[in-house]
Amino acid sequence: MSEKSVRLLLQNYNFYMKRILVFIFKYFIYWLLFFTSFRILFLIIYRNILSTNHVQWKEVLEIPWHSTSLDLSLIGYFSSIIFVIMLVNLFINRPLFRKIIDSLTYLFITLFSTVSMGEIGIYDEWRTKLNFKALVYLKQPSEVFNSISLWQFLFLFILWFGIIAFWIFIYRKYFRYPQKIEINTGWKKTLFIGICPVFIFYFIRGGFQEIPIQQSDAWFSKKMILNDVSVNPSWSLAFNLMNMKNSTGENPFRTFDDNYAQQMVKEMHFIEKDTTISILTTHKPNIVIILLESWPATVIESISGDDYITPNFHELEKEGILFTNLYASGNRSQQGMAAIFAGFPSIPVTTLTDYPEKYSKVPSLPKILNQHGWHSSFLFGGQLRYGNIKSYVMANEFHEILEGEDFPNSVPKGRLGVHDEYLFQRSIEELKTEKEPFFSVLFTLSSHSPYDQPLQNAIRKDISELPFINSVHYTDKTLGNYIKWAKNQKWYNNTLFIIVADHSHVSHHNHPLQTFEYHQIPMLFMGHVIKPEFRGTKYDKVASQTDLPTTLLKQLNLNSDEFSWSKNLFNPYTPEFAYFELNEGVGWKSSEGIFVYNFTQDHYYQKELDSIHAEKNIIFGKSYIQEVYRQFMNF
Repeated sequence: MSEKSVRLLLQNYNFYMKRILVFIFKYFIYWLLFFTSFRILFLIIYRNILSTNHVQWKEVLEIPWHSTSLDLSLIGYFSSIIFVIMLVNLFINRPLFRKIIDSLTYLFITLFSTVSMGEIGIYDEWRTKLNFKALVYLKQPSEVFNSISLWQFLFLFILWFGIIAFWIFIYRKYFRYPQKIEINTGWKKTLFIGICPVFIFYFIRGGFQEIPIQQSDAWFSKKMILNDVSVNPSWSLAFNLMNMKNSTGENPFRTFDDNYAQQMVKEMHFIEKDTTISILTTHKPNIVIILLESWPATVIESISGDDYITPNFHELEKEGILFTNLYASGNRSQQGMAAIFAGFPSIPVTTLTDYPEKYSKVPSLPKILNQHGWHSSFLFGGQLRYGNIKSYVMANEFHEILEGEDFPNSVPKGRLGVHDEYLFQRSIEELKTEKEPFFSVLFTLSSHSPYDQPLQNAIRKDISELPFINSVHYTDKTLGNYIKWAKNQKWYNNTLFIIVADHSHVSHHNHPLQTFEYHQIPMLFMGHVIKPEFRGTKYDKVASQTDLPTTLLKQLNLNSDEFSWSKNLFNPYTPEFAYFELNEGVGWKSSEGIFVYNFTQDHYYQKELDSIHAEKNIIFGKSYIQEVYRQFMNF
């Protein structure tokens, strides 16, 4: 080969190699800009949350520094596919490879845009990252559609489409793979082939340190919204899905030997004496459970101090026992139902209602009442197929089940179904002819997004979550009317009303999801069957939503042994504790303190335990979630 030929070959090599290296560099920059644009969009849309959490701009400006490592890790993962195609292209120079890389890039743009927009869409309601539990709801896309207003859906859809088109244009204009790549120098090909994988692996792993990159590496603030923005949503979702897949074979919350964890659960439930304080004037009352959609304790005057949101509920407190230290086990309606009907704690990652084959393995409050002479009914103004609730309600063998489609077309409805006032009116009509004793569950709807209830502007205050607050105010008004109507019915004097929330919701107090303040919910036992000396009193001990079945059955003199996770709150010897699940963790509260822990990140969101009892409570809390999940897996 002549000297001129060698020089030309090297020039060509340098030219094409430079184009490849420039493309790789630009490709990474492109995706960093792409992910950053969604963070900016997120911050713009949820600027009200930033304001209510008193987030300062200097904190926002820290996000790029902390978010880049996870972004680069994700880019490294899918860029490895691009690298393989580039590698083949070095040996086979065909225009086809450019088209393949373009097509894959368009696919990635669409996929990551969809995930990012999905997280933006759910964040207002859930205040959490997009995860497996959220994806389960896509089995019923109409629920997702009906949970937001039409203009919100159209806005997000148009925005999603526009963003995809914009980033495809930017890629084609400034970052596209070179049209012609040809390198004939063998040893330099080898050098390129050797260096590129190391380069990609470095970003995927987050460096060469002993512990690979973790989601918590993007965390930097005590304000959860900043951490949520910093963590790449696609990286987070992929990690969550892998955990879910792995958890089908092995308990992801296993900390101790199984026998030891079981022993700890038995110890924490131990009671010195099986007794109860009777609060009822009869052992066979009618029972009406009013299951309030999404009511947090922060809307209750006697707990939060705000007297303008639920004044009717406040009046009803005078006729019963208010539980002021009660906590929801999960944060979705179907989790609340499993806790109330089965006394079974909420499960991280997934929900009981998604596994019909396991229904028969958990106890059932409605079934027991049916067996002892109660006639049962379940009334809801919406569609029970959401969250697979209908199958679970049917499995509980309610004698009658009424939902939105069973109401006349003339009844006013919102996007999700019948407004609460018409649900309560239907209940009164149904119970007029009901054989006593009866057990009836009323599941409200109007305080679920999109909050299109009739009193949207009743409260006019400069507070966050105002549409939600107004929806709670509306349901409170209809609840007050319902009890007034009930007092005129012949069955009222022999009826116990249990008013309890299915789960909590972010309110004007803006408590983060990872706190007990967020998960605190109201529960009220009221009615003429409450003994006079207990009316207008409060139960202030730490309690859980799962304690309702055993507490009720003990008042009815019925056996509750199968409800092993449920406690009798009117037994003076009952231990005080409550639990809630996070997708990857546990919240634990006792009379000795609290902690909220993330297993995946080995991180405590809250940890307020006195030094004497700290270790015992941490063992109890971790044993509790380990045993709950183990038992669920084995059903």
